[in-house]
Amino acid sequence: MREFKVSGLITLKLEGDKTIIYVDGMEFRQCKYLLLNIPVEQISSFDEIDSVDEAAERLDHSEEPRKNTVKNIPPEVEFWGHCSNLQAWVENDYDTRIIHSNLAFPLLRALLVRGDPIAERVVNEEVAKKLMRGTFNTIRYLLIEGYFDYLSDEEVQTIVSGESEKTKPEKIKKVSFKHMNFDALAEDIHGMTLKQFDFLINHPKFDFLADFQEHFTERFKREKVFEPYEYIVDIFHKLEDLYEKKMLKEKYLPLFKKLRELLY
Repeated sequence: MREFKVSGLITLKLEGDKTIIYVDGMEFRQCKYLLLNIPVEQISSFDEIDSVDEAAERLDHSEEPRKNTVKNIPPEVEFWGHCSNLQAWVENDYDTRIIHSNLAFPLLRALLVRGDPIAERVVNEEVAKKLMRGTFNTIRYLLIEGYFDYLSDEEVQTIVSGESEKTKPEKIKKVSFKHMNFDALAEDIHGMTLKQFDFLINHPKFDFLADFQEHFTERFKREKVFEPYEYIVDIFHKLEDLYEKKMLKEKYLPLFKKLRELLY
């Protein structure tokens, strides 16, 4: 059995044909797949790709994803690829651009629980960076999995206002929800706390409610009748809660009142 010690707390083991991550001697998870390495010093030089998360999303939508992913390689070669990626992540103070967020943040959380000093120092910064600049799926993941709750109200407000030492509002790439499958978001929206939902609708990277209104207006015209789909009801109830707590911004009042007319 191959074994590689990445740090004092992280070890990788090749068990059969599977690469398993151990944290402080306890099995953490299996490495599922290996994305082609992006050299740390070149991450920002790739066209519009700032992280492995963005690269992975590009692959998901690529017509020929297999050209970009490592396939049919010996388990031992794949094992050393995972070792290299995690070693780079550790050597760069847990920079979450280097490995996928679905692995980086659970690992950060596990290290945090075990008192890792670097994890304690960087976790808030890494969560904030991803919430500011990450892909929608990454931001959605951080909200749903509770990483958003690591941030103070002040840190959240800094992101919402678009103010950051390194990021100016005009440099933030906008994400459109016009063609989003809102039905698939229903469960996520339903499970969000009011603070999480308020963050989502006010995020400088999104025009979530404007795109939502355009989406359901077009759907209403197409179907000729208004159907109270689950995601519409969930969004309305969240807006209603914000309104009752006097937290709903004035620009959202027309949408809130329109939904109230349609649903009652």
